Amino acid sequence: MKQTNKSYAIYWIGIILLSFSIAYADEAQLDPKVELEILKQIDVEMKGVENQIENLKNQNKEQVKQQFDIYFELIKDIFDKERQSFERMVTKISWYVWAIYGLLFILICALGYRNWNLKKLKKDIDSQVEKNEQKLKNLVKYEAKIEQKINDLKKYEKEFKNLTAFQEKQIVFIREHEDLIFRNNEIEDIKERGFNNIKKSIADDIESLNHDECDLMIYYYESSKEKLNSIFEFLKQDKRQRIPLIIYYTNSNERIPVDTEYRNFIMANFPLTLKSHFNSIIRL
Repeated sequence: MKQTNKSYAIYWIGIILLSFSIAYADEAQLDPKVELEILKQIDVEMKGVENQIENLKNQNKEQVKQQFDIYFELIKDIFDKERQSFERMVTKISWYVWAIYGLLFILICALGYRNWNLKKLKKDIDSQVEKNEQKLKNLVKYEAKIEQKINDLKKYEKEFKNLTAFQEKQIVFIREHEDLIFRNNEIEDIKERGFNNIKKSIADDIESLNHDECDLMIYYYESSKEKLNSIFEFLKQDKRQRIPLIIYYTNSNERIPVDTEYRNFIMANFPLTLKSHFNSIIRL
């Protein structure tokens, strides 16, 4: 730098001297050799200045290049760091985006599955409702049929009760005394026909009976007219005199004298006659 300043000083001194020599050329003439030396020296100095300027240019270029390289490396490093940071950020964002996509996919699948289940459930419910409605219609039809059957059964039951009501009637068998026995199983025959309300008694116990518990009385007569009259007296005590009496006796040759105001009786002197009278009276 000092050498450059020196060259500039010599250059300007030469210029000044040359100017003076031109200005005062009329007054005094320089020695041509001196003037030539001055010019040579000026030329040498000029070349040195030019070389110095060229060196300075080269140095400046090198410094600028170095500074540029430093700045470029710095900028490149900053850019690389920013790029890496950006790439990391983009990678994280990508992961977040993919995670969001995954969650959305799972959510969509769940909603789709739920929607499918709801549609399937709705379809099943609609199908079940249709089936239940059809069943209800069938039940209504069956109910009408069942109601008809029930009415028919009630009708049949009523008819059956009417046909079998006589079997519920209370029948009282009275013997003249303890030793008198039905010889032809008359009582057992009546039981086999479904008559279960059967009582057995003897003439001496007639007063222990209740009129309301007797729908038909069969009296087994042997010979005692007095006991027969006690039977009539018992029947006459019923205000309505509604109890029919069958007088059963086995001695067909004997005529039974009857002297009574009670008229609701009939005679039977054979087992077959007894059954015939029984069948006729019990259905009344």
